[in-house]
Amino acid sequence: MIWLVAEIWIYLLAAFALGVGAGWAAGAARRASPEFGDRPVAPSTDFRPGEAPPAQAPRLLDLPENGPADDLTQIIGVSEATAQNLQALGVFHFSQIAGWSDAHARWIESQIGEPGRVNRERWIEQARGLCETTSAH
Repeated sequence: MIWLVAEIWIYLLAAFALGVGAGWAAGAARRASPEFGDRPVAPSTDFRPGEAPPAQAPRLLDLPENGPADDLTQIIGVSEATAQNLQALGVFHFSQIAGWSDAHARWIESQIGEPGRVNRERWIEQARGLCETTSAH
């Protein structure tokens, strides 16, 4: 196998160079098109059945309600830095996270730059459990 690669390495190199050139040319053509730009795109309100609805912001607060903020690091997967990011966005309480929909989770993930994390680490379910625990005391 190695001898085959050794004999045709020049062809492999040429194919790689052609691929890079074609990709660059396609990107240049796209960048030059009038549709390409830095204008904001309004979120779509129509989506197909079975698709997730577009991301939307959950209920956010300026300050914690009814006393201090909850310790969001009690949610497994939420580090101190992530908790600070959530508080900067306006998320202070387990009840806020417990009330998130999938669209809310996607919005939060887009804001903290970690797609899929809320569902993967089950933040919503954990927050619901923590709401029940804190209300029982």
